[in-house]
Amino acid sequence: MSPNNDATPEDPLEIVGVVLERPMDERSIHEMARTFVEEYALMGWGPRRILELFRRPFYAGAHDAYERLGEDRIRALIADTFGSDQERLDA
Repeated sequence: MSPNNDATPEDPLEIVGVVLERPMDERSIHEMARTFVEEYALMGWGPRRILELFRRPFYAGAHDAYERLGEDRIRALIADTFGSDQERLDA
């Protein structure tokens, strides 16, 4: 799908919405947050930028995880992804 064309049934990049069961258990929230961190890291986002994403209510899924898990656990997930360099988050 490109910005100039309508989506077609065979389009491999078709946007698909997903509804998650609520309430999510602690493990599911943790895995969702880990996935967000890894995906944004793969797109080249740095640790501080990812942490800011979790803090912003505009990013509903990530912010949900931030509120449920707390900043310390989100920081730990980011540190696990980037290595234990917490200075990169605090700088």
